[in-house]
Amino acid sequence: VKNGYSQDTAFRKILASPDGHSTFQVKDGFIFGMNPHRSYALCVPKAKLGDRSLQEIVIDHAHQTLGHKSAERTTE
Repeated sequence: VKNGYSQDTAFRKILASPDGHSTFQVKDGFIFGMNPHRSYALCVPKAKLGDRSLQEIVIDHAHQTLGHKSAERTTE
């Protein structure tokens, strides 16, 4: 995930200037964004790992682990 931030134009900007993005936190090289419930969630960049996107891999893993939830629950 950390390596993927350099492939994502939005997250590159946040890493370059974290103080200028008040709804994000950077901890140990990971970016966390504030969700609608006002808690922080890990930001997954638009990046590839092999032939799959990191976002696809994370969502697939969550579905396998937790079962299928609504789209709203996925963003939490």
